[in-house]
Amino acid sequence: MLTSLNINGMAVIDSLAIDFDDALNVITGETGAGKSIIIKALVLVTGGKASADVVRSGCSQAVVTGTFRVPARHKAIQCLESLGILCPYDGGEHLIFLRRHVTSTGKSLAWVNDVPVTLQVLRNVGQLVVDILGQQDNMRLLDPAQHLNYLDLFLTNHAPLEDVGRLFNAIMDVVRGIERRLESYHAARSSEDYLEFRARELSDFSPNLEDYEQALSLCERAGTLKAKQEFLSRAQAMIDEGANAEPLSLRVWDAVRTLEKLGDIGSIRPLIGMAQEAADLLDQLSFKLCQAASEVDFSEEDLGPANERIATYQDFFRKFGVTTVPDLVAEQERLSADLALLRNLASELAADISTLAASVKHLDQRSLDLSKERKKAAKTLSRRVETELGELNMPDSTFAVELTAVNRIPPSLDFKGLDPALSEAWTKLSPSLAACGESGRDKVQFLLSANKGEKPLPLQRTASGGELSRIMLAIKKALAAGAETCVLVFDEIDTGISGKTADIVGLKLKQLSRQFQVLCISHLAQVAAYADAHFRVEKMAKGARTESHIVRLSSSESAKEIARILSGTEITDPSIKNAKSLVERAKRASQSITPAERL
Repeated sequence: MLTSLNINGMAVIDSLAIDFDDALNVITGETGAGKSIIIKALVLVTGGKASADVVRSGCSQAVVTGTFRVPARHKAIQCLESLGILCPYDGGEHLIFLRRHVTSTGKSLAWVNDVPVTLQVLRNVGQLVVDILGQQDNMRLLDPAQHLNYLDLFLTNHAPLEDVGRLFNAIMDVVRGIERRLESYHAARSSEDYLEFRARELSDFSPNLEDYEQALSLCERAGTLKAKQEFLSRAQAMIDEGANAEPLSLRVWDAVRTLEKLGDIGSIRPLIGMAQEAADLLDQLSFKLCQAASEVDFSEEDLGPANERIATYQDFFRKFGVTTVPDLVAEQERLSADLALLRNLASELAADISTLAASVKHLDQRSLDLSKERKKAAKTLSRRVETELGELNMPDSTFAVELTAVNRIPPSLDFKGLDPALSEAWTKLSPSLAACGESGRDKVQFLLSANKGEKPLPLQRTASGGELSRIMLAIKKALAAGAETCVLVFDEIDTGISGKTADIVGLKLKQLSRQFQVLCISHLAQVAAYADAHFRVEKMAKGARTESHIVRLSSSESAKEIARILSGTEITDPSIKNAKSLVERAKRASQSITPAERL
């Protein structure tokens, strides 16, 4: 049960704390007083959508906290324990604290038992403990697409439904894979000759990173060596041809011979020695430069192939729009894969379709099993809803569940250019895929006849607002026996009804409160009369601001509020007397609830 709800900084609520009764809680109040904000707060704290609009003007954030007490073996406890979130144990029950923050910038944060969690975790836990039925849920009954979900709630065996969903999704994954490969096949097939030419060209060249780096290194090293050889040869040429195309040493030797003609003059002899030494050094330098140039390990024959190899790499880079050797190798692998696809696809698809055939056969069987379960559930739903509607002042109504066959358009696969047997095999599978979807082979529509002797028609053609409210209440009441939720919340479930029917709705809610905690926002005095705890929401001015408050009413205050609902703004003695009469009648009717209906 929801023991308390705390709301801070939300819409017209500054700060609000509500402690609920464990049975039937009825919330009333003037239109616009803020009753719907209570529902919005519950939606928020159980993982519903939120936006910055919910934050009260002037506040940095809206904060909603809900405290729940649930049985030890409840699914919510199992869910939290699987996440490593501990739940305090108190008096035979576990406590769960749900908290939601929404900032003025729209950011949303969530906690369970003070542990930060994702919004999905909060939603999963919230849906296990609270079932909120709003006015929009009544309108969903007008959408046949929603009827299958309601019917499946009455399945006694959910295994076929789970199997059908799993099998169908697995089959469609395989089908989508076949579609992608066929698209690649047809794209590749249109340029098969070009692919083969490019693949052969690359295969003959056999690009690889080691080869590229070796050729590039050789070219770079050869360039350095060639430059070295050229500089050494140029230096030698300067020595050998620097004197009018004659060796420099020859001129120096001429200088030696000229000086020797002076004879053995003491001051000249050292000069002659110096000239001889210089000439000899020049000859040696020329020899050493020639020797160094000849020792450079460089060959034009080696450089040529390496340059050609690098040029071919660059040409391939341009052709394939890549800039690195790994990218070029990847293109070669892609070409090989495309060609392998062209050559091997038929056999691969044959294997896939053979596997699909077995899966589709299994899907057919499980979808038939599911249809049988749904037919049984449809009888149960019709019987229970008709019983409930009879008690809700629709005694002559007929509620029927119509099941028709699904007729989907199966995927269209283009096997052109491949083995015709593939197309034939797919054609055999297509009818089964057309007759079944993720939810099986059934479409469901609810039919209603509110009057004896009239043919049941689709709800959207025949049901009034009040009838929709009663049908939804009947479905919820019919589901109550197997439900595991802790709290049922009804937001104006009594829309469109009045008089005797309103009194019956109040009794039904009272019956539900014997199995669940029930929170009901209502505008009907007959419903409020059945309340175990009656709350009034009121809006008042506080300074320059408007705030909504909620007050738990005493017996006498409850009678006055019921009188207000009956008579309007002016509460008279007759209206109070009438209100007390309603409460007394509700107490007597509540005593008629059999012990078997109590928990």
